[in-house]
Amino acid sequence: MAGPSPDGHHDPALQPEGRAASLEGALEGAVLLKNDRHTLPLDKTALHTVAVIGPTAAQTVTTGGGSGEVVSFASSSALTGIADNLGGRRAFFMPAESTA
Repeated sequence: MAGPSPDGHHDPALQPEGRAASLEGALEGAVLLKNDRHTLPLDKTALHTVAVIGPTAAQTVTTGGGSGEVVSFASSSALTGIADNLGGRRAFFMPAESTA
């Protein structure tokens, strides 16, 4: 995808060096979990149920606003993705605000 931007200007972000810098920034800036005890990936054979906890775990959020807008061709919530990958085991959802 290197080359001029839609307005005809040469966009440095579309050049190999710019793309490499963007990838490096994304990789270094994305920290989801620590895996100190080597529990990930989860062993499906040892699981019966999984709790997915958090106010947005069952929501599909595919875009931000303004310059963060992304139009996706497919989307899935964390809950759906985890449930689909469990191979018949149950995934339960609880919002973080709940005290139950």
